[in-house]
Amino acid sequence: MTPDVWADYNHLDDDGHIVAYLEDIVRPERVVPGNTVVVADPEAKAHTAVVVGISPSGVVSLDVEWSSEPLITPKGSARAV
Repeated sequence: MTPDVWADYNHLDDDGHIVAYLEDIVRPERVVPGNTVVVADPEAKAHTAVVVGISPSGVVSLDVEWSSEPLITPKGSARAV
């Protein structure tokens, strides 16, 4: 399964959002403020998240829905549902 964004679930910003960086984005066309994306930590399962914002310095803030599980497509990619 390939997420839209990789993130360390232990890395939070001051507002409690999960933080990722531009180099962590797999599908940049999906990672737009307000969009729902699939986020995964290499050491944990994937979830859906809303992109809260992207700072000028390239920090991506994600509001993760911890009870969610993305839909896995037959080709092994994931999408938010």
